[in-house]
Amino acid sequence: MKKPLLALLLLCTPLSLTAREIVLTATEFPPYTTTTLPQDGVMVALARAAFARRGFELKVDFRPWARALNETQSGRFAGVMALWYSAERASKLYYSLPLFSTTVGFYSRCDRPLEVAQLGALRKLRIGTVRGYKNPDMFDRAGLQGLDANDDLLNLRKLAVGRLDLALMDRELGRYLLQRESELIDAELCWREPAVEVMPLHIGFSKRHPQGGMLLTEFNSGMTELRQSGEYARILRRYGVTP
Repeated sequence: MKKPLLALLLLCTPLSLTAREIVLTATEFPPYTTTTLPQDGVMVALARAAFARRGFELKVDFRPWARALNETQSGRFAGVMALWYSAERASKLYYSLPLFSTTVGFYSRCDRPLEVAQLGALRKLRIGTVRGYKNPDMFDRAGLQGLDANDDLLNLRKLAVGRLDLALMDRELGRYLLQRESELIDAELCWREPAVEVMPLHIGFSKRHPQGGMLLTEFNSGMTELRQSGEYARILRRYGVTP
């Protein structure tokens, strides 16, 4: 009699006690979102923990960046991870509370120590950017023209062989790639101070997805709880990330 009774109890268990699965999308953007690190990177680990506090189980579907963004804006996915703010995107996406801030600036060849403090003086240089990324506002206001590539790794490769003068990217992403990509380990590429801008990273929830607004509210509540509990700081320490 025990097994039928157990089965009946399981059938009667409220759905609210069972984690509800949600799927967001992201691109390879280490150490923030990447299949090469535990829990798919520090940003996914934070988001997963925040959603878990609200009864959701987070799955992440990795896509090339332009596709991930477009498919979220169209409503195919409820949200896209690792997003810098832009007014244009905000017309189609709800922006979450920031998860943390990232430092964006320039890498160059170490044997060519370019001065980058005055952005206006860089207009004639070949600067690598990534197609579909939001460049810092100060970069755009300075009238700099980026040469778009499909990803940051390609820009570092081009920089290493002299096809670019500078590569614009997140500082921690650059460090990660230079330490782990075999063809770049011996490349003498250096981060240049000062940074162009400190830019918060968000999750963008689709305004066209039926659950977009609800998930925004749930995530923000979960992230607030995560910070208050101390778990937020513990996750950042585990990945060596400074908020």
